[in-house]
Amino acid sequence: EICAALRAIRKALARGGSFSFETRNPTAREWEHWNPEPASVITAPDGTTVTSWRRVDAVDGELVSFRNIHASDGWDARRESASTLRFVDSGWLNRALGEARFAVAEQFGNWERNSLAADSPEIITVARAA
Repeated sequence: EICAALRAIRKALARGGSFSFETRNPTAREWEHWNPEPASVITAPDGTTVTSWRRVDAVDGELVSFRNIHASDGWDARRESASTLRFVDSGWLNRALGEARFAVAEQFGNWERNSLAADSPEIITVARAA
């Protein structure tokens, strides 16, 4: 699916056009800090307090399945949404971009343009249509 999406994006761009995106960096192992803290607490416009947290359900290779959970004293029941993220490393990502006829112009470890390192939370990629 990722490769098909990259091919479709490449097809939509003129030669030399650029495509920038982020993906999570698997070497940072961010999901290890999701169970269940830290919870975030926000106050809705009506004054209701909502507490949100994540719970990891499974890690299977590159796939991390988890739930976002939201609770409030003002609700009858808590609300949950299930998701699965695929954490691909920069080597795999760069090969997939090359196969889709992109050249990697730059990669960063965050949106502040810091160097990509093992503990960088993200992989920010700027790719050019070859």
